[in-house]
Amino acid sequence: VYTGEWTEFDHESAYRGSFTYTNDPDAFITFSIEGDSLTIYRTMHPNRGVMQVCIDGNCQNVDNASETPVFRSPVVFENLGEGIHTVEIRNTGTRYIDLDAVNVHTPS
Repeated sequence: VYTGEWTEFDHESAYRGSFTYTNDPDAFITFSIEGDSLTIYRTMHPNRGVMQVCIDGNCQNVDNASETPVFRSPVVFENLGEGIHTVEIRNTGTRYIDLDAVNVHTPS
C-alpha cells in the first residue's frame, strides 16, 4: 500500500519499464512478504536521499545517493526468519526515493 504522493515513471532501465518515486517527506509503502530474505531494487542518483526500511519494526537507513545514476541497484536484507514479515519503506526527508522492484527469497 502506497501512502502519500507517489509517481510512476516510465524508464527503459527500470525493471518492467517503470519505477515509482516520491519526494514527499510523509510518504511510505507497506507490504507483507513470506520468506527468509528480501532484495529491494531502487535507483541511485545524485538527487536521491535516504529511505528507512523497516522489517517487523527493525529499521535501517539506506542511502540512495550516487554520483551517477545506477538503475536496479539492489539492497539485500537476509536472515529474516521463517514466516510472514511486515515491510515499511519510508522517505526520511524531501529528497527523492523510489521503488523499482522487490524479490523475496524462501529457504530451500
